[in-house]
Amino acid sequence: VLANLALILGERSRRGDVREMLRPNRALWWVVAGASIALVLAIYVPPVARVFRFEPLAAGDWIASVLPATFVLGVTFAVGFAHARRRR
Repeated sequence: VLANLALILGERSRRGDVREMLRPNRALWWVVAGASIALVLAIYVPPVARVFRFEPLAAGDWIASVLPATFVLGVTFAVGFAHARRRR
């Protein structure tokens, strides 16, 4: 889920520019907030976690989840930046 959100955010910036990624888009921020809240509820609210058979994550597990998302975001920015430089 985190890597998918990172991919969505990274694709908003075709030139590898963070400001472009963060430009206003209400629908996007509703999706990001909704997915993040749903993920936290599915992991940390016991009745919901039982439905999905999830257990609370330890700090190391969170790091193992955030690192791939960060990598995806970085690669997406790098590709966008490279394409923007090639077009100049």
